[in-house]
Amino acid sequence: FLLELFYNTKISNHKLRQSWMDIKRKIAIPDEITNDLAEETGIHIGDGNLNVYQDKNGDHSYKYTITGNLHDEYLYHVAHVQKLFNKLYNQSGYIRCRYDRNSIDTILKSRAVVEFKSKILSLPIGKKYGISIPKEIIKDEELAKRCIIGIIDTDFTLNDSINIVGNLTCIRVIKQMHETLNKLNIKHSLVFYGNVGKIRIHREGSINIIEQWRLNNQKHVSKYELWKEFGIFIPFSRTEERLAVLDGKLNSEELQKVCNNRRLGLDLDQRPHRICKL
Repeated sequence: FLLELFYNTKISNHKLRQSWMDIKRKIAIPDEITNDLAEETGIHIGDGNLNVYQDKNGDHSYKYTITGNLHDEYLYHVAHVQKLFNKLYNQSGYIRCRYDRNSIDTILKSRAVVEFKSKILSLPIGKKYGISIPKEIIKDEELAKRCIIGIIDTDFTLNDSINIVGNLTCIRVIKQMHETLNKLNIKHSLVFYGNVGKIRIHREGSINIIEQWRLNNQKHVSKYELWKEFGIFIPFSRTEERLAVLDGKLNSEELQKVCNNRRLGLDLDQRPHRICKL
């Protein structure tokens, strides 16, 4: 608190404790729930995690991480997730690519951000057991839609029937999504398999969500645009490959051959085409 008296801070909520690095880097915390925060909360629910670590000296470090598929979601993290972070928290975080795991992380280290998410939004630290869409978001139709967009972008897929499909172990979240989709007249099915809930959104509703609600993950959008423009769906293709076909830089027949080899396990190059800095 004494540090805040001598240094300018972008955080107005004094219930949230800041670290010296938060103040030095001018970390910001939203004063209200906006569409951007609702969507970023959905991204957190889908692919995010909060962690607090204690070293041998008793010092704590606070980390917020979004983890995705490196082959398919590099562009999503760099072009969208980092920009959302910057708009909301005044810091874009940093990217970590792990080729051996085919994973990409967007990481933001901040005590204030972790406390905001855990204390204000009631999102859990560590395992996400019992996580749910915050009540302030789910009760507002537009905020709920943006949150669902974040969840779909990170935790769902678009199949060859142009259905948005996803499985969640977070039963409360899947039920909240189901109730919201019903209210918005988006036709879908919900099935439970033990502790897993599966939502399948019918083609008409999926197209509505992609075009009207506007998904932001090119992993999904490029599949849809390829189907819409050429009437094809190419299994085992990667996001940047599909975008190359849409841009006229790659022939769709050549991509189909590559993906067929990939399906048969004949593709030896497991690295993404774009090289990101570690």
